[in-house]
Amino acid sequence: MAPLVIQGLALAAMLGGVAGISPSPHTVLVVQNAIVKGLRRSLLVCLVAMLVDFTIIAFASLMVGRLPGVFTVALHFVGGIYLLWLASKSFRFRSLGGQAAMQPPEGLAVGLLVQVLNPNPYIFWTTVGIAQLNVLLPYGLGVTAVFLLVFFAALLTVKMMIAWVARRSQNLFAQRHYGMLVRGTAGIFGVIGMIYLAKGFYSLPCFTA
Repeated sequence: MAPLVIQGLALAAMLGGVAGISPSPHTVLVVQNAIVKGLRRSLLVCLVAMLVDFTIIAFASLMVGRLPGVFTVALHFVGGIYLLWLASKSFRFRSLGGQAAMQPPEGLAVGLLVQVLNPNPYIFWTTVGIAQLNVLLPYGLGVTAVFLLVFFAALLTVKMMIAWVARRSQNLFAQRHYGMLVRGTAGIFGVIGMIYLAKGFYSLPCFTA
């Protein structure tokens, strides 16, 4: 297996894992449902929200392979800056406070709406995601599909682990432990962001000539 493919799959696992940990309106909704309605409900909320990601990926996939080289380089720069911003945001995070203990809204459509209104999936898949898909596509659709499978498996696993912990210890997310975990992901976002910026720099004509 080509080194780029191995790196891509490892990147998928890391990105999926830290995306699952990162605080967001959807994470709050998953935790609320775990505490009040149980793990099965949290799982359904996660799966419904993934419909938004799949729609964005389908759109992004239409662009993969059709992008000029300059645009692909630009995506690495934009994606790297976005990941560094996520690192900064994660480092400053403290806790979910009382949000986790609130009664979750009724209906799975709320979970879908929360993800539709969340800008992060759009930014991620049209910058970081599409840049990585563009790298892996020459190795075949199967490799690209495995990348997506690994990403979503890691994301879903981490989300459900958080939901399970929240179900067993309902005050955990108002304490410092979850904040420490989120701040720990800042380093991972930062490293991956720097890798993307480095790829962008080394893809410039002055380095490839």
